[in-house]
Amino acid sequence: DLVPYYREFVQYGFESWKPNLQLAFKNIFTYKQWKRLARDLDFPLNATPTELSFEQWLGLYHFCVSRARVGIK
Repeated sequence: DLVPYYREFVQYGFESWKPNLQLAFKNIFTYKQWKRLARDLDFPLNATPTELSFEQWLGLYHFCVSRARVGIK
C-alpha cells in the first residue's frame, strides 16, 4: 500500500520550510527532472506546496516511485 508513503511525500513538501518545492525536493529531483515535471504537470518552477493540485502532487509522487523502482532492481 503506497498511500502512507504518498502522505509522507506531500507532508515533506509542506513541512520542509523552504520557499518553494524545487528547493524542498532538491535532494530528490535534479533540476532537469524538476523542469521537465513542471512542464509536463503544468506548474511553475518555483511552485509552493499549496499551488499544486492533487493530480500534480500525484504526478510528482509517481515519478519519484517509478525512479526508485528502477534503482532497486
